[in-house]
Amino acid sequence: MLTRREKIIMNLIFKKCGGKNKCLVSSAEIIKDVYPNEFSEKEISEILNCLVLDNYISLIVTEKNGKETYCVTLKEKGEAFQRDNKNQRKAGIKKIVTTILLACLSFAVGVILKAIF
Repeated sequence: MLTRREKIIMNLIFKKCGGKNKCLVSSAEIIKDVYPNEFSEKEISEILNCLVLDNYISLIVTEKNGKETYCVTLKEKGEAFQRDNKNQRKAGIKKIVTTILLACLSFAVGVILKAIF
């Protein structure tokens, strides 16, 4: 499971790829598109390396005009990232709705039993 920061970067990469399998992203673009004070270039590099280790992306680092540019290729887990996110949200909503319904049911049973006895 990805951390919150990894999910932020993965969402950004997924958007940059735009339905394709590959994209070029610089660390400056990532910093600009995400909250400016949240990530440093070192943290971005570490997060991308973690995503490589988790088999979400493959990564080639190049220098372009003195800035690091990443050639990112989505792997199978990376391509399924959005679908997994939606499934996790659906599962969370289902748990919340089930909990609310069971609370209402137990309240109703308690009221009925109180009325009987």
